[in-house]
Amino acid sequence: MTGASHEGENTSSVTSCEAASNPAASHSPPLISYIVLAEFDIDMGSTVRNQYPSPVPWVSADWLAEHMIPEGAHLREMVSAVR
Repeated sequence: MTGASHEGENTSSVTSCEAASNPAASHSPPLISYIVLAEFDIDMGSTVRNQYPSPVPWVSADWLAEHMIPEGAHLREMVSAVR
């Protein structure tokens, strides 16, 4: 009888673990809403090549392309601008 209740406990804990790992059961918002692929084209300049799952509705593709992080930005210790 102890073994039967122990098996039932294992089954319920597995079920609760599965529910906890199921994204559909979660009530938290997604971490990422959109993915944007932007690049610098030598002929066209800054360009958005692709947006997933759809274009970002509140921002133009041109704005996104102009505000992408430049290549090598992670190597700079300080950002400076000339005014």
